[in-house]
Amino acid sequence: MVTRSAEISFSKRPSYIARMARRVVLSSALLALAPSGCAPLYLRPGVQMETNNHGQEIIIGEGSKAIQFRSTIDLRPHLDKLGKMYDLITELNNLIPSWPVRKVEISENNDGEHKIENNDHLIIVKLQPGYLEVTTHEMGHAIFKVHLGGRSNTAASYTIAFQENLWQRIYYFSLGNENFTLLRDSNYGQRKSVNVCRDGGLNRLLHFENIGHPWDNATELFASSAMIYRWHAEELLKIILDPGTSTEKKRLGIAVWVYLRDKIFNGRYYSASDPFKGISIKDIDITDNELDFVLRFLLKSEESCANAFYYPRTSFYGRPEIYFIRPALEENRNGIIVNLLNDEDPKVREKMIDAISFPFEDPPEFSGDIFEPLLNKMAINDPDEKVRRSARLCLRTNKKWRAKYLIMDLNDPNSDIRQEAISRIDFGKDDDETVKKLMPHLIRLAAGDPNHMVRYHAADALEKLRRALGR
Repeated sequence: MVTRSAEISFSKRPSYIARMARRVVLSSALLALAPSGCAPLYLRPGVQMETNNHGQEIIIGEGSKAIQFRSTIDLRPHLDKLGKMYDLITELNNLIPSWPVRKVEISENNDGEHKIENNDHLIIVKLQPGYLEVTTHEMGHAIFKVHLGGRSNTAASYTIAFQENLWQRIYYFSLGNENFTLLRDSNYGQRKSVNVCRDGGLNRLLHFENIGHPWDNATELFASSAMIYRWHAEELLKIILDPGTSTEKKRLGIAVWVYLRDKIFNGRYYSASDPFKGISIKDIDITDNELDFVLRFLLKSEESCANAFYYPRTSFYGRPEIYFIRPALEENRNGIIVNLLNDEDPKVREKMIDAISFPFEDPPEFSGDIFEPLLNKMAINDPDEKVRRSARLCLRTNKKWRAKYLIMDLNDPNSDIRQEAISRIDFGKDDDETVKKLMPHLIRLAAGDPNHMVRYHAADALEKLRRALGR
């Protein structure tokens, strides 16, 4: 007895077409009897499909509309879900025709992920309750990459809206006072569950009670927002229009709604009506003063990635960084940094120094030369010990300044400082010019420094240099 396990609906068609279609998709059990690679098969009238590798690969659609579904399991019993995913991905691919999603991996243990594989988008989804919402979230990352991140393969292009200033500003605004909770996936629909995320900075597991992390970066806010806008527009509107919702959250909600409607979904919305139809993208403005407030809030509150559940993480590897400022505040970036370096709160000064401390290289389009005199003054005279230490380390990690300040430390009367300076020389990364400048000072320390530990470490550094000369 054959059961109808794949619930695929059909509109009214001539009886002959209907009979032929039913023979193809009557049930997954019947399809399992067909040889691998049998063609042509049809998921439904007009939508061709192909099965390979005992059902572990199913290709739905033809030509430019084809989408590959792959897995380590037989996917033929899940044709109904694959068909719904195909329709959704095809719909969202219309938003990114220049670089559409063509590959989907059905996972047994990965709830959801977006990757670039051989220059193709790949989304990974687990067939569980809410799988279409997860699909939309992961598609959101692909849409972000195309519209906002760009085709560069740098890590930053996956997380920062380099191609669009406004969305980056909206993201920063969402971080203030945890406004991002308005756009957290798990607050909507079927996604309430427990999720375990691996934090790249601390390399340990962090347990979140909810799914979705829109505070992490601009692409996560985008993916969460796109999912909510596509599937839960009425719920989102209800919160935005609620008199009890804070003014900041209302502003964020309206900004996200208008941005997605006008810039991404080509004017389309998924609610019964659009209460913001009188607001255009030109009306959305996140001011510099508002972002300055958010930055101070983050610099004061962020202790480590371990607090990401309570306070948003604004950095790669767990530190607030200049990427926060550069894309959104380009015109007055340096002035804002100087103001924060002079802030009365020592915690803000310390964190801002960390934000401009780039070992060995500057980020694109950023030069910290104007900060050197101020940092040097802070390293000597700041009343807070942590600030002095941070300024000192910043001067000795930036490639433009490090040789000058390492030489100063190698000649410091304090033996602990001389020893620390030796430990900070990296013959694997320091360029030849820097090494040449440091060599005479190391030789002098190894030969005759009055402190035996300094002599030992200087001699060890010279031996590392000898081994590195062949590079």
